[in-house]
Amino acid sequence: MPTEAPCGRVSVTVLFKARPGGTTWRNVVVVRAGVTPCDRVLVRVADVDDERPQFVSRRYVFALPENVAVGSFAGVVVAVDRDSEPSFADFRYQLNSSAAFAIDPRSGVVVTRAPLDRETLATHRLTVTVRSVPPTAAADRTTGTGNDDGRADEATVVVRVDDVNDNAPYFRFPRPTNHTLSVPSTSGVGSTVGRVVAVDADAGDNARLTYFLVSPERRGVFRLAADSGELTVVGNLSTSPRRLRFVVVLVILRASTLCYMRPRPHQSIFVRTCRGNTCPW
Repeated sequence: MPTEAPCGRVSVTVLFKARPGGTTWRNVVVVRAGVTPCDRVLVRVADVDDERPQFVSRRYVFALPENVAVGSFAGVVVAVDRDSEPSFADFRYQLNSSAAFAIDPRSGVVVTRAPLDRETLATHRLTVTVRSVPPTAAADRTTGTGNDDGRADEATVVVRVDDVNDNAPYFRFPRPTNHTLSVPSTSGVGSTVGRVVAVDADAGDNARLTYFLVSPERRGVFRLAADSGELTVVGNLSTSPRRLRFVVVLVILRASTLCYMRPRPHQSIFVRTCRGNTCPW
C-alpha cells in the first residue's frame, strides 16, 4: 500500500476482504523519503453486501412416518452468508411448488402441510431456495419472500415416508364370487391343486402374510402352505367327499411372532372332486 508524497495519499494495490464476523483493520507503515518509518495508519476495511447465501449441504434427507399430524417437523436446512454486517447477511428460505410441505422462511424448518400416505407416494423430492435480502428491501423483509437479485442458492430435499401398518390385507382368491376349486380325484399326494392369494398394500413386515387353515378335519386331505398359499394333496381324494369346505384365515407375521388381526381376514374355499383325470366344469 504505497503513499504519494508530499500529500500522503494512500492507494490500494491489492483486494481487501472484510473478515466474517467483524471489521478488518490493516496496519500500514508510512515511510518518509523511503528510509525511516515515521507513522502508522490503521485502514478500516468496511463490509459491503457482495456475498450470496449458500447451503452447507447440497442434499438433505429426512424421514418421518406416514399419517403424522399436519405441522409435524420433518427436518431443517441450513445456509450461511459470509458477509460480516448482520444486515448484509439476511436471507430467506423458500420451497418450490410443494403441496405436502412448508418451510419457515427464517429458520429453514420444514414441516408437513398435508397428510402423508406412503402407499400413494413413498418419497417426496423438493427444491429449496435461499435468497439474499438487501437492507433496502424493507417490503421483502416484511413478507419474508427474499429478493430476486440473482444472489441465491438451491438445494435438494428428499423426504422418505416410512410405512405404518394402516392397510388391511384382502383376498384375491378365494372371493365371495370366486371361491371354488375343481380337483380330479386322481390327483396324487403332493400335487398342487390351487393357490390362495392375498395382498397387503403396506411394506416390509407390515405386509408379510401367513395363511392358515382352520378346518382341522380337512387337514388330512389338503395342506395349505403358510407362506405361499399353495394347496397340495396329502390324502386320498377318491374316498373323500366330493365337496369340501375350508376356512382360510390370514395371519400377520411381525418380528417372528404370530399376531392375529382383530377381526382376522378370513374366507371360505370350496373344493369339488371329480371322478377321473379331468373335470367337466
